[in-house]
Amino acid sequence: MSNIALLVDAPVLNIQLLMDGLLIGSIFALAAYGLALVWGVMNVKNLAQGDLVITGGYIAWYLSTLGVHPIVGLPVAIVLMFIFGWVLYFLIIRYVIERDLFTSLLATFGLALVIQQILNLMFGPEVQTAESGFEIRSAFDGMVTVADIKFIALCLAAVLAGIVVMFMRHSRMGQAIRATAQDPRAAKVMGIDTERVYAFTFALNAAICGAAGALISMIWVIQPFFGISHSIRAFVIVTAAGLGNLPGVIMAGFGLGMAEQYAGFVLGAELQQFTVVGLLIAVLVVRQIQQGRQRQLILYGVILVLGLIGPLVFPNYTLQLAVLWVMILFAMTWDVMGGQMGYNSLGNIFFFGAGMYTSAIVQIGLYYDVAKYTAAYGEIKVSFTPDQYFIGLFAGMIAAAVVCALLAVVLGWIVFGLRGPYFAIGTLGVALGAGELISAWEFVGAGGGVSMPVYPGEPDDRSYFFYLLCFVLAVITFAVLKRVYQGRFGLAVNAIRDDEEKAEAMGLHTKRYKTIGWSLSAFFLGVSGAIFGNMIGFIEPLEVAFPTVTFGIFMVVMSLLGGKGTLWGPIIGATLFHAFKELTWTYMLGWQWVLLGAGIVILVVFFQQGIMGWMQEKWPEKFGIIVDEEAAAAELDLNKAPESTR
Repeated sequence: MSNIALLVDAPVLNIQLLMDGLLIGSIFALAAYGLALVWGVMNVKNLAQGDLVITGGYIAWYLSTLGVHPIVGLPVAIVLMFIFGWVLYFLIIRYVIERDLFTSLLATFGLALVIQQILNLMFGPEVQTAESGFEIRSAFDGMVTVADIKFIALCLAAVLAGIVVMFMRHSRMGQAIRATAQDPRAAKVMGIDTERVYAFTFALNAAICGAAGALISMIWVIQPFFGISHSIRAFVIVTAAGLGNLPGVIMAGFGLGMAEQYAGFVLGAELQQFTVVGLLIAVLVVRQIQQGRQRQLILYGVILVLGLIGPLVFPNYTLQLAVLWVMILFAMTWDVMGGQMGYNSLGNIFFFGAGMYTSAIVQIGLYYDVAKYTAAYGEIKVSFTPDQYFIGLFAGMIAAAVVCALLAVVLGWIVFGLRGPYFAIGTLGVALGAGELISAWEFVGAGGGVSMPVYPGEPDDRSYFFYLLCFVLAVITFAVLKRVYQGRFGLAVNAIRDDEEKAEAMGLHTKRYKTIGWSLSAFFLGVSGAIFGNMIGFIEPLEVAFPTVTFGIFMVVMSLLGGKGTLWGPIIGATLFHAFKELTWTYMLGWQWVLLGAGIVILVVFFQQGIMGWMQEKWPEKFGIIVDEEAAAAELDLNKAPESTR
């Protein structure tokens, strides 16, 4: 607030922020135009866009260390990045053009990681600037300062953009690119070599990024891991402006540049990048609403992008973000039985703990005697090599999935004879009994727990590695459940929920579908337990592996909060619940359980339909629900009528 007051009291500061925003925004727009080309022509969402920009910056900077002026290094960066882009196309990009959105995003994200690490190894992690040697001018008694190189960069960016536009309009290759963007098949029929067009388009994009990076190295700073921020900026601009809209790209670039400058001044430099991410979310949400049928695709893209960059933007909260994805998986897997099928289990946490201990036994047992490893006084000294660690981890994850799915089949034959509250109580007993059994099993350390093998790497790398495992597992779980809900399985389990006896009478093998559903939940819960145990680094029966009164209840509450029996309800509920839990555990320590208990009571008593249920009631047309208003009014009148008249 004090900085806002400062802007009011000293209006001249606004001139400084606006000028800086416009000057840097022109560079943002240049890089975004390259992304728009690749996106529009090849339908590839390039998450390595910012890293190509940084690579171009390092070319100009390195030449400046050799005595070459960075402006002279600009065309060199353009040429080298064009060649680099051509090579990247034939090595990687050509294989993802016809693939789905997730494939292109993941492939280019992996490419971004490779570029980052290569730049880091070659030039080190220090922040660099290519010294141009131009003067810095001031006005208003020194309150406004502008470097000449910034104006020169603006002019160069304008010239380069003009050259690209003229090339696209008047050259044969430019016309071929535009034709391919409109209809690739028709372009191919007309004799256009679309493969060559795609290669040239990506190479041209890399050259544009090289130019933008060279300019950024002169007016700002570069660092190997700054690429992700430039990728986000490019996505914000292109999404806001739309494909093929150069004036829109320019205006969005200027707007983003000014928004960043104001955010950095008002909120502080540490929240400047958060503002960019917030703008990305806002723009994507607006575009999602505008594009109708494409909204699901955009939403998935937003989630994927945010999921991948979350720990990079908020590195201090990597563990909390990883646990969020585990919570989402909890809610989704509980909803398979509790929401879709109507079997409210209180013991799904059993599979989480079983997977955790299965993984531990496999990871340790592959190389050491498990009993000696878990002995109270440590009979042996252990040391896992990197190969042993990762082989054991992934073998443990696979074993956890298989064992938990088999346990679900076995337990299903026992507990599926129970209905309603008896099923809930029976499954709760299974989870509680498992915790007590493991507490007495000396082979796995009993109540003393087990220390998991130590990750062979840096703490930050470890955090991001396990975060990615949690994120990828949650995404795969969602994709699998979405697919099975859309098929015969979804119809069958909903029939069981609505009237199991009638479903059986119609010939539906209800026990088979219940077993499949529980095994599916157990499969993913087992893998999550294996990952979570290694992420925590230490497992014990009651508080970590089988926390029935915490995680076991949380998964139920999260699904109810979001709206059970819906695809997105558990995800929304888990996200809100986890945020609420983290805030209360941080700022209301001592009262957190009171608030949690009160929230559960309010949810169950007054908000039974959950968030998705409430939204479907309020806006049914947005969810494809057709309401017969006359029939609904007649039913309402019937409910209001005296009982004697019905």
